[in-house]
Amino acid sequence: MRYFNMIKPYLSKNGIVVFDDINWSSQMRKAWKDIKKDKQVTMSIDLFFMGIVFVNKNLSKQDFIVRF
Repeated sequence: MRYFNMIKPYLSKNGIVVFDDINWSSQMRKAWKDIKKDKQVTMSIDLFFMGIVFVNKNLSKQDFIVRF
């Protein structure tokens, strides 16, 4: 969460952030949940090993989980 909060002010209005190891530990799972709830995050994609969030006000709030 600390890193995400550090970079948020520098994200463009159509920013994308990729996170690694979102299910590595209970703390990482909690951080991922908190990141998805952030008011700037409009879309998230959970790929189990990594997560992708989009900061784009033109997108509606959506969360996707892709398991393969």
